[in-house]
Amino acid sequence: MGLTDMEKVTRLLKALEKGEYTDDDVDQLCGGSTLADVRGVVRGHAEINILEHVIDCDMPPYVPGGWEVVEHRKDGLLKLEDVSRANFYHSAAQENGGIGGLALREELAHRPVFNANVLDYLLKYPKLPPKHWKREDGNKYTILFWGTIYRIISDGSLVVRGLYDGAGEWCWSGAWLSSTWRSRDTVAIEHKKK
Repeated sequence: MGLTDMEKVTRLLKALEKGEYTDDDVDQLCGGSTLADVRGVVRGHAEINILEHVIDCDMPPYVPGGWEVVEHRKDGLLKLEDVSRANFYHSAAQENGGIGGLALREELAHRPVFNANVLDYLLKYPKLPPKHWKREDGNKYTILFWGTIYRIISDGSLVVRGLYDGAGEWCWSGAWLSSTWRSRDTVAIEHKKK
């Protein structure tokens, strides 16, 4: 005897919970022909190919209009797993009132910071940034990519770009090195250098 409809629903709900599906994931699953495509996999008529996300950190970075690149640290090919394991760096001075951007630049000179190619890849695929990159407490902070430093041509200001959660959507902004950097500004660095 087959499962009742309620038993099927219960099993499906448990599987979705175990798989850590979000509301957005369930919406995507229910849209279009996605469930029919999954059925094809279950019945052996189709297969799933896992995409391997690789970021080329050696290519020239995106340059906003009116900006130029001052420094771009190349870092070869990075897999998404490498990015997902990123650590966040805070200078001790950031926790004690702040640090000037130029002083922070010196502090980061020999640290394995990610460049702006990582930022732009994550903006292109907004579902990829790890969940722990969003603050659960509602406080905003910016994840900065110090491996690429820009200059605004019109006034010579040095800037790094950062990623932040703007009302549930990933966005980028510029942070001036002439500013004081506080605890809400964090730097994405590699978990371990290759």
